[in-house]
Amino acid sequence: MATLLWTGSVVLYLLAFYNCLHILGARRSPAASISWIWANLALPIVGVPLYWFLRPVRVNDYRREGEKTLVGLSPLAGGLPASPHLQEYSRVFSAFGPVFYPVESWVELLVDGAFTFQEIFRGIQQAKHYIFVQYYILRSDRLGKELKDLLISKAEEGVKIFLLYDDMGSFWLPRRYLADLKRSGVETASFLPIFSVKRFFLMNYRNHRKLVLIDGSTAFTGGLNVGEEYVGRRFGRKIQWRDTHVQLKGESVRQLESVFIDDWLYATGANLASRGKLLPSSGRSFSAVALGDQFIRQWVQVFPSSPFDETNIGMLLFMQMIHGAKQRIWVSTPYFIPDEALQKSLELAILRGVDVRILIPEKSEQRIVHWVTMSYAEQIQSKGVKILLYQKGFNHQKVVLIDHDLTFVGTSNFDNRAMYLNFEMMVAIHGEECNQQVEKMLEKDFADAAPYRVRSKLRLRRLLHLGANGARLLAPLL
Repeated sequence: MATLLWTGSVVLYLLAFYNCLHILGARRSPAASISWIWANLALPIVGVPLYWFLRPVRVNDYRREGEKTLVGLSPLAGGLPASPHLQEYSRVFSAFGPVFYPVESWVELLVDGAFTFQEIFRGIQQAKHYIFVQYYILRSDRLGKELKDLLISKAEEGVKIFLLYDDMGSFWLPRRYLADLKRSGVETASFLPIFSVKRFFLMNYRNHRKLVLIDGSTAFTGGLNVGEEYVGRRFGRKIQWRDTHVQLKGESVRQLESVFIDDWLYATGANLASRGKLLPSSGRSFSAVALGDQFIRQWVQVFPSSPFDETNIGMLLFMQMIHGAKQRIWVSTPYFIPDEALQKSLELAILRGVDVRILIPEKSEQRIVHWVTMSYAEQIQSKGVKILLYQKGFNHQKVVLIDHDLTFVGTSNFDNRAMYLNFEMMVAIHGEECNQQVEKMLEKDFADAAPYRVRSKLRLRRLLHLGANGARLLAPLL
Protein backbone atom coordinates (compact mmCIF):
# COMPACT_ATOMS: atom_id res chain seq x y z
CA MET A 1 0.00 0.00 0.00
CA ALA A 2 2.81 2.39 0.94
CA THR A 3 4.62 1.59 -2.32
CA LEU A 4 1.43 2.31 -4.28
CA LEU A 5 0.98 5.67 -2.53
CA TRP A 6 4.62 6.59 -3.12
CA THR A 7 4.36 5.66 -6.82
CA GLY A 8 1.13 7.63 -7.17
CA SER A 9 2.73 10.69 -5.55
CA VAL A 10 5.74 10.50 -7.90
CA VAL A 11 3.47 10.26 -10.95
CA LEU A 12 1.34 13.13 -9.69
CA TYR A 13 4.34 15.41 -9.20
CA LEU A 14 5.77 14.45 -12.58
CA LEU A 15 2.45 15.50 -14.13
CA ALA A 16 2.54 18.69 -12.07
CA PHE A 17 6.05 19.44 -13.36
CA TYR A 18 4.90 18.75 -16.92
CA ASN A 19 1.95 21.12 -16.40
CA CYS A 20 4.32 23.82 -15.13
CA LEU A 21 6.42 23.56 -18.29
CA HIS A 22 3.23 23.83 -20.36
CA ILE A 23 2.11 26.87 -18.34
CA LEU A 24 5.44 28.63 -18.85
CA GLY A 25 5.29 27.94 -22.58
CA ALA A 26 1.71 29.20 -22.95
CA ARG A 27 2.59 32.89 -22.49
CA ARG A 28 -0.33 33.57 -20.18
CA SER A 29 -0.42 36.60 -17.92
CA PRO A 30 2.15 36.42 -15.07
CA ALA A 31 -0.60 36.40 -12.43
CA ALA A 32 -2.46 33.50 -14.09
CA SER A 33 0.78 31.57 -14.65
CA ILE A 34 1.88 31.97 -11.03
CA SER A 35 -1.56 30.88 -9.78
CA TRP A 36 -1.57 27.74 -11.92
CA ILE A 37 2.04 26.85 -11.04
CA TRP A 38 1.27 27.28 -7.33
CA ALA A 39 -1.87 25.12 -7.63
CA ASN A 40 0.05 22.34 -9.41
CA LEU A 41 3.04 22.26 -7.07
CA ALA A 42 1.40 23.02 -3.71
CA LEU A 43 -1.77 20.98 -4.19
CA PRO A 44 -1.20 18.64 -7.15
CA ILE A 45 -4.13 16.37 -6.34
CA VAL A 46 -6.42 19.32 -7.19
CA GLY A 47 -4.26 21.46 -9.47
CA VAL A 48 -3.20 18.74 -11.93
CA PRO A 49 -6.67 17.49 -12.99
CA LEU A 50 -8.13 21.01 -12.82
CA TYR A 51 -5.50 22.34 -15.20
CA TRP A 52 -6.17 19.54 -17.68
CA PHE A 53 -9.85 20.44 -17.70
CA LEU A 54 -9.43 24.23 -17.84
CA ARG A 55 -6.13 24.78 -19.64
CA PRO A 56 -6.09 26.74 -22.89
CA VAL A 57 -6.10 24.37 -25.87
CA ARG A 58 -4.97 25.32 -29.35
CA VAL A 59 -7.64 24.32 -31.87
CA ASN A 60 -6.84 24.12 -35.57
CA ASP A 61 -10.01 22.51 -36.93
CA TYR A 62 -12.33 25.52 -36.54
CA ARG A 63 -12.57 26.75 -40.14
CA ARG A 64 -14.18 29.87 -41.55
CA GLU A 65 -16.23 28.72 -44.52
CA GLY A 66 -19.18 31.06 -44.08
CA GLU A 67 -17.33 34.02 -45.53
CA LYS A 68 -17.57 32.37 -48.95
CA THR A 69 -21.18 33.59 -48.95
CA LEU A 70 -20.06 37.24 -48.54
CA VAL A 71 -19.15 37.75 -52.19
CA GLY A 72 -19.45 41.39 -53.19
CA LEU A 73 -18.84 42.94 -49.78
CA SER A 74 -15.96 45.41 -49.57
CA PRO A 75 -14.50 47.48 -46.70
CA LEU A 76 -15.79 50.75 -48.26
CA ALA A 77 -13.10 52.60 -46.29
CA GLY A 78 -13.32 55.65 -48.51
CA GLY A 79 -17.09 55.60 -48.97
CA LEU A 80 -18.19 55.70 -45.35
CA PRO A 81 -19.79 58.72 -43.67
CA ALA A 82 -17.47 61.06 -41.77
CA SER A 83 -18.31 59.62 -38.34
CA PRO A 84 -14.96 59.19 -36.51
CA HIS A 85 -16.03 55.97 -34.80
CA LEU A 86 -17.31 54.40 -38.01
CA GLN A 87 -14.14 55.22 -39.93
CA GLU A 88 -11.88 54.01 -37.14
CA TYR A 89 -13.73 50.75 -36.40
CA SER A 90 -13.83 49.97 -40.12
CA ARG A 91 -10.10 50.57 -40.50
CA VAL A 92 -9.14 48.53 -37.43
CA PHE A 93 -11.42 45.50 -37.70
CA SER A 94 -11.85 45.09 -41.46
CA ALA A 95 -8.40 43.48 -41.38
CA PHE A 96 -10.07 40.38 -39.90
CA GLY A 97 -12.27 39.73 -42.95
CA PRO A 98 -15.55 40.71 -44.63
CA VAL A 99 -17.69 39.57 -41.71
CA PHE A 100 -16.42 42.69 -39.89
CA TYR A 101 -17.13 45.17 -42.70
CA PRO A 102 -19.65 47.92 -41.79
CA VAL A 103 -22.80 47.71 -43.93
CA GLU A 104 -26.06 49.63 -44.04
CA SER A 105 -28.95 47.79 -42.43
CA TRP A 106 -32.32 48.35 -40.83
CA VAL A 107 -32.35 48.08 -37.03
CA GLU A 108 -35.13 47.61 -34.48
CA LEU A 109 -34.33 47.83 -30.78
CA LEU A 110 -36.16 45.17 -28.74
CA VAL A 111 -36.42 45.91 -25.03
CA ASP A 112 -39.31 43.80 -23.71
CA GLY A 113 -38.69 40.03 -23.56
CA ALA A 114 -42.26 38.96 -24.37
CA PHE A 115 -42.42 41.34 -27.33
CA THR A 116 -39.00 40.15 -28.53
CA PHE A 117 -40.14 36.54 -28.79
CA GLN A 118 -43.40 37.69 -30.34
CA GLU A 119 -41.30 39.29 -33.10
CA ILE A 120 -39.02 36.24 -33.39
CA PHE A 121 -41.98 33.88 -33.69
CA ARG A 122 -43.65 36.14 -36.24
CA GLY A 123 -40.45 36.15 -38.30
CA ILE A 124 -40.27 32.34 -38.15
CA GLN A 125 -43.90 32.04 -39.21
CA GLN A 126 -43.14 34.13 -42.31
CA ALA A 127 -40.11 32.01 -43.35
CA LYS A 128 -40.24 30.60 -46.88
CA HIS A 129 -36.85 28.93 -47.43
CA TYR A 130 -34.72 28.29 -44.33
CA ILE A 131 -34.23 29.18 -40.67
CA PHE A 132 -31.03 29.11 -38.59
CA VAL A 133 -31.55 28.99 -34.79
CA GLN A 134 -28.71 29.16 -32.26
CA TYR A 135 -28.93 29.52 -28.46
CA TYR A 136 -26.72 29.01 -25.44
CA ILE A 137 -29.67 28.05 -23.23
CA LEU A 138 -32.60 26.18 -24.74
CA ARG A 139 -35.24 25.01 -22.27
CA SER A 140 -38.25 22.74 -22.72
CA ASP A 141 -40.55 24.97 -20.66
CA ARG A 142 -43.63 26.71 -22.04
CA LEU A 143 -41.59 29.10 -24.22
CA GLY A 144 -39.30 26.33 -25.44
CA LYS A 145 -42.25 24.14 -26.38
CA GLU A 146 -43.83 27.03 -28.24
CA LEU A 147 -40.62 27.41 -30.25
CA LYS A 148 -40.46 23.65 -30.87
CA ASP A 149 -44.06 23.48 -32.12
CA LEU A 150 -43.48 26.43 -34.43
CA LEU A 151 -40.29 24.93 -35.90
CA ILE A 152 -42.04 21.60 -36.43
CA SER A 153 -44.89 23.37 -38.20
CA LYS A 154 -42.50 25.22 -40.54
CA ALA A 155 -40.48 22.06 -41.22
CA GLU A 156 -43.68 20.28 -42.26
CA GLU A 157 -44.27 23.14 -44.72
CA GLY A 158 -40.93 22.33 -46.35
CA VAL A 159 -38.81 25.06 -44.74
CA LYS A 160 -35.26 23.85 -43.99
CA ILE A 161 -34.40 24.39 -40.34
CA PHE A 162 -31.06 24.09 -38.54
CA LEU A 163 -30.98 24.27 -34.73
CA LEU A 164 -27.66 24.63 -32.87
CA TYR A 165 -27.48 24.70 -29.06
CA ASP A 166 -24.65 24.75 -26.54
CA ASP A 167 -24.36 21.41 -24.76
CA MET A 168 -23.46 22.94 -21.40
CA GLY A 169 -25.99 25.77 -21.37
CA SER A 170 -28.74 23.39 -22.55
CA PHE A 171 -27.60 20.49 -20.36
CA TRP A 172 -31.11 19.73 -19.06
CA LEU A 173 -32.79 19.78 -22.46
CA PRO A 174 -34.72 16.46 -22.72
CA ARG A 175 -33.87 14.04 -25.52
CA ARG A 176 -37.56 13.86 -26.36
CA TYR A 177 -37.54 17.57 -27.23
CA LEU A 178 -34.82 17.00 -29.82
CA ALA A 179 -36.36 13.73 -31.03
CA ASP A 180 -39.62 15.51 -31.82
CA LEU A 181 -37.73 18.10 -33.88
CA LYS A 182 -35.66 15.53 -35.75
CA ARG A 183 -38.73 13.46 -36.55
CA SER A 184 -40.26 16.47 -38.30
CA GLY A 185 -37.12 17.10 -40.37
CA VAL A 186 -35.39 19.77 -38.26
CA GLU A 187 -31.61 19.27 -38.24
CA THR A 188 -30.24 19.68 -34.71
CA ALA A 189 -26.70 19.76 -33.33
CA SER A 190 -25.01 20.42 -30.00
CA PHE A 191 -21.90 22.58 -29.79
CA LEU A 192 -18.90 20.97 -28.05
CA PRO A 193 -20.72 18.00 -26.44
CA ILE A 194 -19.66 17.54 -22.86
CA PHE A 195 -19.22 13.79 -23.14
CA SER A 196 -17.35 13.85 -26.44
CA VAL A 197 -14.13 11.84 -26.30
CA LYS A 198 -12.59 13.84 -29.15
CA ARG A 199 -13.27 17.25 -27.58
CA PHE A 200 -13.54 16.37 -23.90
CA PHE A 201 -10.82 18.80 -22.84
CA LEU A 202 -12.57 21.67 -24.63
CA MET A 203 -15.59 21.63 -22.33
CA ASN A 204 -14.56 24.94 -20.71
CA TYR A 205 -15.09 26.67 -24.07
CA ARG A 206 -18.79 27.46 -24.58
CA ASN A 207 -20.87 28.95 -27.39
CA HIS A 208 -22.71 31.89 -25.85
CA ARG A 209 -24.21 33.23 -29.10
CA LYS A 210 -27.94 33.79 -29.61
CA LEU A 211 -29.03 33.98 -33.24
CA VAL A 212 -32.21 33.50 -35.24
CA LEU A 213 -31.72 33.97 -39.01
CA ILE A 214 -34.56 33.80 -41.50
CA ASP A 215 -34.31 33.51 -45.31
CA GLY A 216 -31.16 35.63 -45.50
CA SER A 217 -33.17 38.76 -44.79
CA THR A 218 -33.94 38.92 -41.07
CA ALA A 219 -31.80 38.38 -37.98
CA PHE A 220 -32.30 38.51 -34.23
CA THR A 221 -29.46 38.65 -31.71
CA GLY A 222 -28.78 39.94 -28.21
CA GLY A 223 -29.01 38.74 -24.63
CA LEU A 224 -32.14 36.56 -24.62
CA ASN A 225 -32.01 32.77 -24.47
CA VAL A 226 -35.02 30.46 -24.74
CA GLY A 227 -36.49 30.16 -21.26
CA GLU A 228 -39.54 31.48 -19.47
CA GLU A 229 -37.48 33.79 -17.26
CA TYR A 230 -36.57 35.79 -20.37
CA VAL A 231 -40.23 36.69 -20.88
CA GLY A 232 -40.85 37.46 -17.21
CA ARG A 233 -42.08 34.07 -15.97
CA ARG A 234 -40.62 31.29 -13.87
CA PHE A 235 -42.50 28.21 -12.67
CA GLY A 236 -45.76 29.92 -13.57
CA ARG A 237 -45.01 33.08 -11.56
CA LYS A 238 -44.20 36.55 -12.82
CA ILE A 239 -40.61 37.73 -12.31
CA GLN A 240 -38.67 40.85 -13.27
CA TRP A 241 -36.07 40.22 -15.98
CA ARG A 242 -34.31 42.98 -17.91
CA ASP A 243 -32.78 42.18 -21.30
CA THR A 244 -32.16 43.71 -24.75
CA HIS A 245 -32.18 42.28 -28.28
CA VAL A 246 -32.06 43.72 -31.80
CA GLN A 247 -33.76 42.79 -35.05
CA LEU A 248 -31.73 43.42 -38.21
CA LYS A 249 -32.62 43.46 -41.90
CA GLY A 250 -30.16 43.96 -44.74
CA GLU A 251 -26.55 43.06 -45.54
CA SER A 252 -25.59 42.46 -41.89
CA VAL A 253 -27.83 39.38 -41.93
CA ARG A 254 -25.48 37.76 -44.45
CA GLN A 255 -22.56 38.39 -42.10
CA LEU A 256 -24.39 36.82 -39.16
CA GLU A 257 -25.27 33.85 -41.37
CA SER A 258 -21.58 33.32 -42.11
CA VAL A 259 -20.93 33.05 -38.37
CA PHE A 260 -23.66 30.44 -37.95
CA ILE A 261 -22.33 28.49 -40.94
CA ASP A 262 -18.86 28.36 -39.33
CA ASP A 263 -20.27 27.17 -35.99
CA TRP A 264 -22.43 24.55 -37.70
CA LEU A 265 -19.44 23.30 -39.67
CA TYR A 266 -17.40 22.90 -36.48
CA ALA A 267 -20.26 21.17 -34.64
CA THR A 268 -21.34 18.79 -37.42
CA GLY A 269 -18.73 18.74 -40.19
CA ALA A 270 -21.42 19.82 -42.67
CA ASN A 271 -20.73 22.93 -44.73
CA LEU A 272 -23.97 24.87 -45.28
CA ALA A 273 -22.12 27.35 -47.50
CA SER A 274 -21.86 24.64 -50.14
CA ARG A 275 -25.63 24.22 -50.24
CA GLY A 276 -26.48 26.98 -52.68
CA LYS A 277 -30.18 26.20 -52.48
CA LEU A 278 -30.27 27.36 -48.87
CA LEU A 279 -29.04 30.83 -49.65
CA PRO A 280 -31.35 32.74 -51.96
CA SER A 281 -30.45 36.35 -52.67
CA SER A 282 -29.60 37.96 -49.34
CA GLY A 283 -29.32 41.57 -48.35
CA ARG A 284 -32.66 42.38 -49.96
CA SER A 285 -33.71 46.01 -50.28
CA PHE A 286 -36.19 47.33 -47.75
CA SER A 287 -38.08 50.58 -47.34
CA ALA A 288 -39.10 52.44 -44.22
CA VAL A 289 -42.71 52.33 -45.39
CA ALA A 290 -42.69 48.54 -45.71
CA LEU A 291 -40.91 47.94 -42.40
CA GLY A 292 -42.63 50.49 -40.19
CA ASP A 293 -41.30 53.38 -38.15
CA GLN A 294 -39.84 51.08 -35.47
CA PHE A 295 -36.91 50.37 -37.85
CA ILE A 296 -34.12 52.86 -38.44
CA ARG A 297 -31.44 52.73 -41.13
CA GLN A 298 -27.92 52.74 -39.66
CA TRP A 299 -24.43 51.48 -40.40
CA VAL A 300 -24.02 48.11 -38.69
CA GLN A 301 -20.87 46.14 -37.86
CA VAL A 302 -20.84 42.52 -36.73
CA PHE A 303 -18.19 41.40 -34.20
CA PRO A 304 -18.00 37.62 -33.67
CA SER A 305 -15.29 36.44 -31.30
CA SER A 306 -14.12 33.01 -30.21
CA PRO A 307 -11.37 31.44 -28.08
CA PHE A 308 -9.99 29.88 -31.27
CA ASP A 309 -9.22 33.23 -32.93
CA GLU A 310 -5.54 33.83 -33.63
CA THR A 311 -6.08 37.40 -32.36
CA ASN A 312 -8.24 38.01 -29.29
CA ILE A 313 -10.93 40.02 -31.07
CA GLY A 314 -13.22 40.20 -28.03
CA MET A 315 -10.55 41.87 -25.92
CA LEU A 316 -9.50 44.22 -28.74
CA LEU A 317 -13.11 45.27 -29.24
CA PHE A 318 -13.67 46.22 -25.60
CA MET A 319 -10.35 48.02 -25.45
CA GLN A 320 -11.28 49.97 -28.60
CA MET A 321 -14.64 50.88 -27.04
CA ILE A 322 -12.95 52.35 -23.97
CA HIS A 323 -9.95 54.01 -25.60
CA GLY A 324 -12.02 55.49 -28.43
CA ALA A 325 -14.64 57.08 -26.18
CA LYS A 326 -14.52 60.87 -25.87
CA GLN A 327 -17.65 61.80 -23.89
CA ARG A 328 -19.23 58.72 -22.31
CA ILE A 329 -19.09 54.97 -21.79
CA TRP A 330 -22.30 53.50 -20.41
CA VAL A 331 -22.17 49.73 -19.82
CA SER A 332 -25.00 47.42 -18.80
CA THR A 333 -23.83 43.91 -17.90
CA PRO A 334 -24.88 41.17 -15.47
CA TYR A 335 -21.26 40.26 -14.68
CA PHE A 336 -18.42 42.73 -14.28
CA ILE A 337 -15.10 40.88 -14.02
CA PRO A 338 -12.55 42.83 -16.10
CA ASP A 339 -8.92 41.87 -16.36
CA GLU A 340 -6.22 44.36 -15.40
CA ALA A 341 -5.92 45.87 -18.90
CA LEU A 342 -9.62 46.77 -19.02
CA GLN A 343 -9.55 48.11 -15.46
CA LYS A 344 -6.69 50.44 -16.29
CA SER A 345 -8.40 51.47 -19.53
CA LEU A 346 -11.49 52.51 -17.57
CA GLU A 347 -9.35 54.43 -15.07
CA LEU A 348 -7.65 56.22 -17.95
CA ALA A 349 -11.04 57.10 -19.44
CA ILE A 350 -12.02 58.72 -16.15
CA LEU A 351 -8.81 60.77 -16.18
CA ARG A 352 -9.68 61.91 -19.73
CA GLY A 353 -12.98 63.25 -18.39
CA VAL A 354 -15.20 60.51 -19.87
CA ASP A 355 -18.51 59.80 -18.14
CA VAL A 356 -18.19 56.11 -17.21
CA ARG A 357 -21.23 54.34 -15.78
CA ILE A 358 -21.66 50.60 -15.22
CA LEU A 359 -25.07 49.07 -14.48
CA ILE A 360 -25.00 45.67 -12.77
CA PRO A 361 -27.73 43.73 -10.92
CA GLU A 362 -28.09 44.21 -7.19
CA LYS A 363 -28.80 40.49 -6.77
CA SER A 364 -27.88 37.44 -8.80
CA GLU A 365 -28.45 33.68 -8.67
CA GLN A 366 -24.74 33.19 -9.51
CA ARG A 367 -23.55 33.87 -5.95
CA ILE A 368 -19.80 33.44 -6.40
CA VAL A 369 -19.75 35.33 -9.70
CA HIS A 370 -21.77 38.12 -8.08
CA TRP A 371 -19.33 38.40 -5.15
CA VAL A 372 -16.47 38.76 -7.62
CA THR A 373 -18.48 41.34 -9.59
CA MET A 374 -19.10 43.39 -6.45
CA SER A 375 -15.41 43.22 -5.52
CA TYR A 376 -14.39 44.68 -8.88
CA ALA A 377 -17.24 47.19 -8.75
CA GLU A 378 -16.09 48.61 -5.42
CA GLN A 379 -12.49 48.83 -6.61
CA ILE A 380 -13.32 50.60 -9.86
CA GLN A 381 -15.78 52.95 -8.19
CA SER A 382 -12.97 54.22 -5.97
CA LYS A 383 -11.30 55.40 -9.19
CA GLY A 384 -14.29 57.50 -10.23
CA VAL A 385 -16.47 55.09 -12.21
CA LYS A 386 -20.19 55.33 -11.36
CA ILE A 387 -21.51 51.91 -10.33
CA LEU A 388 -25.29 51.50 -10.37
CA LEU A 389 -27.13 48.50 -8.93
CA TYR A 390 -30.26 47.52 -10.85
CA GLN A 391 -33.03 46.86 -8.33
CA LYS A 392 -36.03 46.04 -10.49
CA GLY A 393 -35.22 42.36 -10.96
CA PHE A 394 -32.23 40.79 -12.72
CA ASN A 395 -30.34 42.84 -15.31
CA HIS A 396 -29.09 40.42 -17.99
CA GLN A 397 -28.63 42.78 -20.96
CA LYS A 398 -25.25 43.29 -22.61
CA VAL A 399 -25.28 46.86 -23.91
CA VAL A 400 -22.53 49.48 -24.32
CA LEU A 401 -23.19 53.11 -25.28
CA ILE A 402 -20.19 55.07 -26.62
CA ASP A 403 -20.42 58.86 -26.99
CA HIS A 404 -23.46 59.95 -29.05
CA ASP A 405 -23.11 57.89 -32.23
CA LEU A 406 -22.10 54.35 -31.34
CA THR A 407 -24.08 51.55 -29.66
CA PHE A 408 -23.29 47.89 -28.96
CA VAL A 409 -25.85 45.17 -28.30
CA GLY A 410 -24.97 41.50 -28.09
CA THR A 411 -24.04 38.50 -25.98
CA SER A 412 -20.71 39.48 -24.37
CA ASN A 413 -20.61 40.09 -20.65
CA PHE A 414 -17.88 42.34 -19.26
CA ASP A 415 -15.89 39.41 -17.89
CA ASN A 416 -12.96 37.13 -18.54
CA ARG A 417 -15.11 34.26 -19.78
CA ALA A 418 -16.54 36.42 -22.58
CA MET A 419 -13.05 37.64 -23.54
CA TYR A 420 -11.17 34.36 -23.43
CA LEU A 421 -13.44 31.29 -23.24
CA ASN A 422 -16.73 31.89 -25.05
CA PHE A 423 -17.93 32.19 -28.61
CA GLU A 424 -19.65 35.58 -28.50
CA MET A 425 -21.40 38.07 -30.75
CA MET A 426 -21.57 41.86 -30.49
CA VAL A 427 -23.31 44.13 -33.00
CA ALA A 428 -22.15 47.75 -33.35
CA ILE A 429 -24.75 50.24 -34.54
CA HIS A 430 -23.19 53.44 -35.85
CA GLY A 431 -25.60 56.37 -35.77
CA GLU A 432 -27.11 59.03 -33.54
CA GLU A 433 -30.70 57.85 -33.87
CA CYS A 434 -30.14 54.40 -32.37
CA ASN A 435 -27.79 55.90 -29.80
CA GLN A 436 -30.58 58.21 -28.64
CA GLN A 437 -33.00 55.31 -28.33
CA VAL A 438 -30.56 53.33 -26.21
CA GLU A 439 -29.75 56.44 -24.16
CA LYS A 440 -33.42 56.76 -23.20
CA MET A 441 -33.59 53.03 -22.48
CA LEU A 442 -30.56 53.13 -20.17
CA GLU A 443 -31.69 56.31 -18.43
CA LYS A 444 -34.89 54.46 -17.52
CA ASP A 445 -32.80 51.55 -16.25
CA PHE A 446 -30.64 53.96 -14.23
CA ALA A 447 -33.85 55.32 -12.66
CA ASP A 448 -34.59 51.76 -11.49
CA ALA A 449 -31.12 51.46 -9.96
CA ALA A 450 -29.32 52.80 -6.90
CA PRO A 451 -25.70 53.97 -6.56
CA TYR A 452 -23.36 51.38 -5.12
CA ARG A 453 -22.48 52.22 -1.53
CA VAL A 454 -19.70 50.73 0.56
CA ARG A 455 -20.94 48.89 3.65
CA SER A 456 -20.75 51.17 6.66
CA LYS A 457 -20.27 48.49 9.33
CA LEU A 458 -16.56 47.73 9.46
CA ARG A 459 -16.93 44.11 10.60
CA LEU A 460 -19.49 43.28 7.90
CA ARG A 461 -17.40 45.10 5.32
CA ARG A 462 -14.29 43.09 6.22
CA LEU A 463 -16.26 39.84 6.03
CA LEU A 464 -17.66 40.71 2.61
CA HIS A 465 -14.20 41.78 1.41
CA LEU A 466 -12.75 38.46 2.56
CA GLY A 467 -15.43 36.43 0.75
CA ALA A 468 -15.28 38.57 -2.40
CA ASN A 469 -11.50 38.56 -2.61
CA GLY A 470 -11.41 34.81 -2.04
CA ALA A 471 -13.90 34.27 -4.84
CA ARG A 472 -11.95 36.74 -6.95
CA LEU A 473 -9.11 34.21 -7.19
CA LEU A 474 -11.42 32.32 -9.53
CA ALA A 475 -11.90 35.36 -11.81
CA PRO A 476 -9.89 33.92 -14.73
CA LEU A 477 -12.30 30.96 -14.84
CA LEU A 478 -15.62 32.84 -14.49
